[in-house]
Amino acid sequence: MKNIPKKNFLLITILIMLLVIVVIGILFIGDEQSTKKKLFTVESTHLDLFVRERGFLRPAKVVHIKSKIESNRAQLIWMLPEGEEVKKGQVVARFDANPLLEKLEKAEQELVDSAANIESTKKLYEIAKEQQQGKLEEAKRNVDMAIIKADDIKNGSGALERSKIEQSRAKAARNVELIQRELEDFDLLLAKGHVSKRERDKIAENLRVNKEALKLATAEAENFKKYKWPKMLNEATMMLNGAKAELERIQKTSEIELQQQKDRIVVGLRYMQKLEKRVDDLENSIANCEVQAPISGKLLYIKLHRADGRRKSRVGDVVWNAQSFMEIPDTSKMVVDVEIREVDVAKVSKGNKATINLDAIPNKTFTGTVIGIETIAKENEENQHLRKFNLAIELDTTSANMHVGMSADVKIQYQHLENVLAVPTESIFYYKGKPAVRIKNGDVETTQAIEVGNSSDKLVHVISGISQGLVIAY
Repeated sequence: MKNIPKKNFLLITILIMLLVIVVIGILFIGDEQSTKKKLFTVESTHLDLFVRERGFLRPAKVVHIKSKIESNRAQLIWMLPEGEEVKKGQVVARFDANPLLEKLEKAEQELVDSAANIESTKKLYEIAKEQQQGKLEEAKRNVDMAIIKADDIKNGSGALERSKIEQSRAKAARNVELIQRELEDFDLLLAKGHVSKRERDKIAENLRVNKEALKLATAEAENFKKYKWPKMLNEATMMLNGAKAELERIQKTSEIELQQQKDRIVVGLRYMQKLEKRVDDLENSIANCEVQAPISGKLLYIKLHRADGRRKSRVGDVVWNAQSFMEIPDTSKMVVDVEIREVDVAKVSKGNKATINLDAIPNKTFTGTVIGIETIAKENEENQHLRKFNLAIELDTTSANMHVGMSADVKIQYQHLENVLAVPTESIFYYKGKPAVRIKNGDVETTQAIEVGNSSDKLVHVISGISQGLVIAY
């Protein structure tokens, strides 16, 4: 200080004083401004209530490209590079068709053989049908003949034979009666001496012979009646029943044999249909060896479990039937995936409208609709007491600047209140553990406890405690 000239010292002193004055002025003005409060007049208003969260953009759906080859050993021999933009119908991969071509050739030959076998079976069926028809007709004729023969026995030759035997016995009986009378006459004549004893004995011998004949005829009639006639009737019945039984047997046998032939044809037709389907399947599989893009978009490979670990598909891999090995995100519709807190999840429901602001597109706001809310909470490994629920919002429109994975700020409107009272969020403080505001009436301020509901970005719904027209100081 001794080395500083007086003139310079005076100048430094003046500058320090000016600086102190400026600082004091700034502090005074700042303190005055800090004590100045904002005023808010309570009025009836409309209030939109929102839940705000962060999320990420993804396609509404991803179309998987699967193997449509019937074999579970289809081998990839060519693939379009991952990340290529492809058009719908463009070939994106090829499978080896040679094993399928060999199977197709074998199946086609089996199909030809099967068709020939069916034609042969049909001809055999027609022949068997004709043969069985001939047997049936012959059996029916035999039944007709048996009916005629049985009727002949009962009412024709059998009855005639029975009548002849009866007549023979009756004739023998009449002869015995006549000779008996004649013998009686000869006995009278012999007594008077008109005939000789020899003549009388001759008549007696004749009577004996005729009695023997009557006895024989009677025995024959009895035998016919007791044995032969029942036997003839029984044989006639058996012959007719046998012919009918044979007809029935031939009918059943014919039906069985013809049905067996039909079954062979049906089995052959089913097998041929099976072969036809196999040929169609193989032809479709061969056609599907050229894999086409189902939609336009960016081609992506899918990671699959392999012997060397989980990795993306590549040429030489074997893909199972219906196994996905590629995918194309469908970006014609986009969805924002959001994790919403459990305190807010009950407020939101499907169909709620939302506004979306993408970090990468700051100058444009998109709209969307809540399309899904998970019912099971997602656990937080870092904080087990924190629970969040996955929620999906489908955007109403898309943009060429949108890309999968973009971050988004989401605001979901879950309620719209009409004609309610509300105050600024920052005007609320807690007094004795309850929310309150300061009511300004002229120069006097009083503390007023209030009951609050849900809040929007800047305003809080006041359920009770204030009325319209009051001025809030904060």
